[in-house]
Amino acid sequence: MASPLSAFPLATTDDTDEAQSIIGHKLARVRSIKINEPKSFLFEMNGVAIGDTLVAYNQMGTDTKLDLGVLEDGFYLLLGVGNPPKTTLDGMEVVCKNHAAIAGVGRRVVHQRVTDGGMLIVRTAASAVERLLWDALDQRPKNPVVFDRSIDLATGVGSQTNVIVRNLVGMIQSDPTLLDNPLIRSNFDELLKSVLISLPHNYRDEVFSRAKPETLPRIVHLAESYIEAYAGEAITISDIVSACGTSRAVLFSTFRKFRAYTPMEFLIKCRLNAARKAFETPAVTDTVSSIALRCGFAHLGRFSHVYKLRFGESPSDTLRRSRVGFCS
Repeated sequence: MASPLSAFPLATTDDTDEAQSIIGHKLARVRSIKINEPKSFLFEMNGVAIGDTLVAYNQMGTDTKLDLGVLEDGFYLLLGVGNPPKTTLDGMEVVCKNHAAIAGVGRRVVHQRVTDGGMLIVRTAASAVERLLWDALDQRPKNPVVFDRSIDLATGVGSQTNVIVRNLVGMIQSDPTLLDNPLIRSNFDELLKSVLISLPHNYRDEVFSRAKPETLPRIVHLAESYIEAYAGEAITISDIVSACGTSRAVLFSTFRKFRAYTPMEFLIKCRLNAARKAFETPAVTDTVSSIALRCGFAHLGRFSHVYKLRFGESPSDTLRRSRVGFCS
């Protein structure tokens, strides 16, 4: 039986130094590898990058202990395959069988891998998780994101996460050409990041409470619906006030009370999200300037600045990456 993600092989080696280098390059720095039976050591790794997210699988040919030290970047969802591996996070051992381990920035991590046991890994950069939280909270997180160290896979969000990740891996394993479609690739990336952000962490209650639209007054709903519908046009505060049937003062005071941003900041956010989608699925004739103008940005320099601030890369970088991915 083929190992998970075998359609996307990354490395196979019986050399521990090479394995340590590969893991460090693809996943996280490894401080040391200790092997029970050096002659039986065999490292296999498969994986594919889907936007901000890497989905990977690796296994060892013998009992192996990997000391990663303190993680410097990224958040990791770790699911066991076959003989269950163990992960120790800040001294707490998680057996990756009925539970998944969740590792993140600042955690001290040690993996104990057993013969015929592998690990399915979903890794997302810390900056991508922060951007996702920024979207959900409508403001940059004030403190570092801290996930619970494990989650039960038998119930609730743990069960849903387990099914989603394994089904997605099965889909792209059975039909790798799915990822040739930039839109599907982008949707898979968003799904995986959303799965990660739904796991227990120190902002989860706040994210969930802000996701309930019934807690918002009618003015906010009207304003945001109008802005989303006409974000690509040259709308003004006066247009939004008129659409809501209220006064400028009431509009701003309501947003100040129920949102962490102003109506115009929400407009910029909508335009940026529209531009991001356009860059990820560009037409042959699209340029940075044409997309910026189409999404409502008249000043290219200002657009480039706010785009990079929000997404961590320039508009031209996103456009170039999308076209390379489409052509490859």
